[in-house]
Amino acid sequence: MSELDSVVMADSNPIVDAQAAANSLRAKILGIQDSKTELVVIPEWDNVEIEFHSLTGSEKSEWLARIDFAANADTPSEKAKRLQLFVELAVYTAYVPNSNVKLFEPNDSAWLLNKSAKALSRLEDTVGVLNGFVKDSSEKSQENAKNS
Repeated sequence: MSELDSVVMADSNPIVDAQAAANSLRAKILGIQDSKTELVVIPEWDNVEIEFHSLTGSEKSEWLARIDFAANADTPSEKAKRLQLFVELAVYTAYVPNSNVKLFEPNDSAWLLNKSAKALSRLEDTVGVLNGFVKDSSEKSQENAKNS
């Protein structure tokens, strides 16, 4: 049966109608380009602009596998480890603006960790929000509004 036939039969068969709707919705989701980019200016680095690309679900899973959620996140060693992971994530997702050229090489996180903590916090905040690891201020405001 062709897709057209199933749509025609949809009027008389709710199961076929639901399957046609499911197929249409799946095709729509598959066709959506949902990756995001964000251009960030780093004032501490002479206003350098870096473009960050969001991760895919598979890439995010790989990053999550590297985090020990059982550890006490408030200890100094865990905070340092978290910063290192986010700097590595920034290295992985940073591009030259308006190109598809990666900005950093995989081992650049070693020297980046010796840069300004404030600049690194900008990287951490950007990649954290862009990839859903942390909520941005508007998401936090919406959540607070729902809870009040």
